[in-house]
Amino acid sequence: MLFSGNLSSRKGAQWLLPILNKLNSNVTILYTSGLRGEGELANHPRLVNVGRVPYKDMPELYQSADILLFPTVREGFGLAAAEAMACGLPVVATNCSALPELIDNGKGGFLCELGNVDEFASRVNLLADNETLRKEMGGYNRVKIEERFTLNRMIAEYQGLFEKMLSDFTA
Repeated sequence: MLFSGNLSSRKGAQWLLPILNKLNSNVTILYTSGLRGEGELANHPRLVNVGRVPYKDMPELYQSADILLFPTVREGFGLAAAEAMACGLPVVATNCSALPELIDNGKGGFLCELGNVDEFASRVNLLADNETLRKEMGGYNRVKIEERFTLNRMIAEYQGLFEKMLSDFTA
């Protein structure tokens, strides 16, 4: 499983070890040190620091994992979740900010109550024990990102917005 983000309380890094302690013994958490490249979590054999990963190498890291763990406290968009989804991963994330707009609970992963270590661990264990479910959710996420978050769609929607604004302004 992968945690991608800065090792800050805003990203939920304080819950990684408590979640890990409730996970099946076959689950390991790989974690980045985020864009800041700072910090390290407690020494634990199933917590593996992969350090600061260059952006161009992130798809390979996502594809090496089975699940994205995203226990964030606050997000604007949830870029790490979207990137993981594009790489075909199910996501276990906090039900906050913009994440419910991105992650379809029960279809592309699970949305958990903020800071609820037991709920996060339960959802991760469910996915860890069920390869079929992981693949179904990951496939669902890949299709969703390809359909809804493409550059062409974004450009077309901005163009439509600007044309509407201009027509409203000139009317």
